[in-house]
Formats: sequence, structure tokens, C-alpha cells
Amino acid sequence: MLGGTRRRTCSRSVSSSTHPPEEQDRLRALIGDGHLPPPAWDPAADPVNLAGLDDESLDLLRERATGQPLRAATDPVRLPHGGSGVPAG
Repeated sequence: MLGGTRRRTCSRSVSSSTHPPEEQDRLRALIGDGHLPPPAWDPAADPVNLAGLDDESLDLLRERATGQPLRAATDPVRLPHGGSGVPAG
């Protein structure tokens, strides 16, 4: 109950996964069914996403980054309430 009313929830799968099957296979071969390692936070390897971050910020990201369960990259994405897709801008 939320605000005195019942909310009905439903989910539907948007796609079979957040990554294509060949990427899932590559990840499983690389790490098994464990955890995805955190990124290296290397501006030379990822200049677009890390543009504008200073060394202090990059150090903080490296210090606090943790691995994520493989299933975070392989489980289907589900949208509540039967959504028709992910908004794109």
C-alpha cells in the first residue's frame, strides 16, 4: 500500500539481456559466474566518459569502485507497469 491505495505492479522483459549473447559468453569465459571487475578508470582507455575528471576524482573512483555480479550484465531488463521501452531523450 502506498498513500492508502494499492499499486499494481507488473514487469515485462524488454530484451533477453542487457548485453548481446556473444558478449555474455565472452564475460562468462573471462570471469566465470563471479563478479565483473571494476573499470580501471584510465582516461587514456576511456577518454569520452572520463573527460574532465582530475587525478583526485579518478583516485576516488578507483578507491571506491567494487565489482558487480555478472548477472547485472546478463539478466533481462524489466520495466515496471509494462513499459514500452527505455526513454531516449
